[in-house]
Amino acid sequence: MANLQQMNLTISASAAALRREASNSAVDASARKLQDADLPESDPAGFIQLCLLNVLTALFVSHRRVLTKPGEHTKAILGTLNERNEKEQLRQHCINIAQRGSTAISRDDFETYVESDHAHVSFAICGIDISEDFFDVVIALSSDAMSSNDGADIEMFVQACIQIKGAA
Repeated sequence: MANLQQMNLTISASAAALRREASNSAVDASARKLQDADLPESDPAGFIQLCLLNVLTALFVSHRRVLTKPGEHTKAILGTLNERNEKEQLRQHCINIAQRGSTAISRDDFETYVESDHAHVSFAICGIDISEDFFDVVIALSSDAMSSNDGADIEMFVQACIQIKGAA
């Protein structure tokens, strides 16, 4: 709203400046030259109106970028949505890792999954590099009753992956 008010003030100031210039002899001389150029019925007032319209159009175009930039609130919302989408992608990968509809990822399930090229690519898309000790790091980060050396709860696994991604 403030940008719109600022744009209105700028347009008003430009219109006032254009009116001052219209009374200037240079504009009058240009208008006289146009009249002397054998143009069909040149109108100085029409010329001035056209100039004003061009100035207003230029102001609108120059302020377009200011008006279309997302604000801080919009940037924060977009950031939150991106984080949620990334978390959901990770959750889907973890569900694919857990076999037999389990809510936990076992070490064996993870090691079997990591053997495929798809695993490395899908985690790389999420911004996570799977190293040899990746599962041990995830287990260490997901320190709760649901995790053990043999496995981790899917939600805790997702949270640990996000922490690893944030640290990278």
